[in-house]
Amino acid sequence: MDSHESMMLPELIVAADWSVQGEKRWMARAELQQDGRYEIQPPEPVGEIASLLDRLQNATETGRVLLGLDFPIGLPLSYARQLPFSHFREAAAAFGHGDWNCFFTRSETPEIRQPLFPTPSLARQKGDFRKQLAAGLNVSDWKDLLRECERATADRPAAECLFFTCGGKQVGAAASVGWQELLQPALNDIQLWPFDGDLHDLLERGGITIAEVYPAEAYRPLGLRTSQIRLSKRNRDSRRESCRLSQLHANPAWTFSSPALSWLEWGYLSDDDFDATVGLLFTILVVTRQIPSFYPHRATITDWEGWILGQQPTE
Repeated sequence: MDSHESMMLPELIVAADWSVQGEKRWMARAELQQDGRYEIQPPEPVGEIASLLDRLQNATETGRVLLGLDFPIGLPLSYARQLPFSHFREAAAAFGHGDWNCFFTRSETPEIRQPLFPTPSLARQKGDFRKQLAAGLNVSDWKDLLRECERATADRPAAECLFFTCGGKQVGAAASVGWQELLQPALNDIQLWPFDGDLHDLLERGGITIAEVYPAEAYRPLGLRTSQIRLSKRNRDSRRESCRLSQLHANPAWTFSSPALSWLEWGYLSDDDFDATVGLLFTILVVTRQIPSFYPHRATITDWEGWILGQQPTE
């Protein structure tokens, strides 16, 4: 990495494991050192959402921050084509207001202006909720509501649909909190990858760049899940053993602070702080070009669907 590239590295990289519950929102940060490596800090609660971006930027001298968020940033094309907007940024600004004031409210009868489904009370009943969601959003199959980057890959199963709010894999409720309380108020002050450009171009411009991260995408590249390592992320002994066997501390792009190393050796408190650290390390691999920041350069991706940082296109 030449001196120019080193100067363009974000001073602070943060990854947040997101949840609708505040106590389950954790983040991990890495601070750029003079030798060009990142020093990993121990995980910490995200805290107040409204002040998060200011807190991160105020922790730097240059204001150059990359924030990875573990929730969908983008809309499935099958849904987006039915909207009166030209791109994701425009839609994200409108949701929750005017004709779209119910967008973030979970519904018992999903429709275009109120797509999050089902409600908690309805979810306790029996029903083919995915089929009902697909019908309400005018698609023939619920899988049509997956973004391209959410489909199954060779390394992981498919992610959950943004609008589905039932079951352990659901992300809709957490995403609605992230969009409404974090992204929407800051839309004019942040850069969104890949909607606003290639990652390294955005980092060179400075300011706060936000990207979508997905820890499940990171387990294999980080060596946490292999044919020999069977990671069960909800089991502390398994997390600790996977971290030991994968030698996470050995990458030349980073060094662990003493407190962060203690967390690593302990096996973390839960899968929340663990996934925050996993997301952080994977993001550093992308920033330092150990993993390409490729994405399909198509208008459907850059206008609407977005992409998961570090995920390699299959095409």
